[in-house]
Amino acid sequence: LQGRSPFEADRNHLHHRLQERFGKNVGLGVYLGLVGSTSLLAALSYRLAPACLVILSASYVGLMLLTAGESGRAVAPAKIARRD
Repeated sequence: LQGRSPFEADRNHLHHRLQERFGKNVGLGVYLGLVGSTSLLAALSYRLAPACLVILSASYVGLMLLTAGESGRAVAPAKIARRD
């Protein structure tokens, strides 16, 4: 929607935003804990898979809003140097 390729690298992914907000180790821990715990629970009990999907989706939206810029919009992506 911004006139850029969806395959262009940027720092607007959830794991990058968590690292910028909470630091590298805590951001990674939050991300891996959320994804890992819901994935493990869904794998162990297929009946819980829909609830895990809802929890993961709600958490994703909440964390994206929490890590948004002051205007409520996504933080502008940083330029990433290309390695040719």
